[in-house]
Amino acid sequence: MAREAGALSPWEVAEESRNSIVSLGQADFTRRGQAELVDKMVETKKKLEEMASEWGTLLSLFGTKEARQNFIDLCQKYKNQIVLYKESAVKQNYAGEYKNTVEHFRKADYHHEIMKILNKLKAAKQWPPKIEQLLTNLQDGKLVEALVDEVCQYKP
Repeated sequence: MAREAGALSPWEVAEESRNSIVSLGQADFTRRGQAELVDKMVETKKKLEEMASEWGTLLSLFGTKEARQNFIDLCQKYKNQIVLYKESAVKQNYAGEYKNTVEHFRKADYHHEIMKILNKLKAAKQWPPKIEQLLTNLQDGKLVEALVDEVCQYKP
């Protein structure tokens, strides 16, 4: 993903936030809760980096080029819905109200379809331990969303 020179990634911002929250040394529950949340984000980032390097391995598990391309296309549609959903959420924050939008439901539909495919792939046969671990890690829906968000480019 391209970003402006000097711009921090969300993960770098999270790490800086964690450091500043932790350095305050306050025993305040809110700050501890924030630090724990940021620690989880950093842990997710580490998992995500591992998973992103395994993206090619995941794609190689699909039997045909057509199946692989269909999965990539589904992930691309999901990425587009992630972006639209985030934009919608920002607009709703400014409006001060929350409602489920079409983007929310489409995003959920694509997410469920991807998870269903990954579950079928995992159950399809006995995989070698490394691939079995990869598919087990991909049972985490939040990690899958982050992975798709990371590896796919937004295409309006």
